[in-house]
Amino acid sequence: MKEKIEQLFYSVKDMATMFGATEASIRARISRKEIPTVKFFGRVMISRQWLNETLKQLEEEQDSLYISDDVGTFLDS
Repeated sequence: MKEKIEQLFYSVKDMATMFGATEASIRARISRKEIPTVKFFGRVMISRQWLNETLKQLEEEQDSLYISDDVGTFLDS
């Protein structure tokens, strides 16, 4: 039976592909410390855990914006 090996880190190229960005833009964010990295054998890698946590936080922030918009509309009625 084959065991699935989970990808724990993404390369700069992986991140650029996932988000439709350039590698240069991802590297710029890394240099500004907006994206934390680790190095493996000289390669810059981004943690899948960090990415998942960041996406979850962004989703929660967007959800709270929708809630406040609904409340504002309700209060204006």
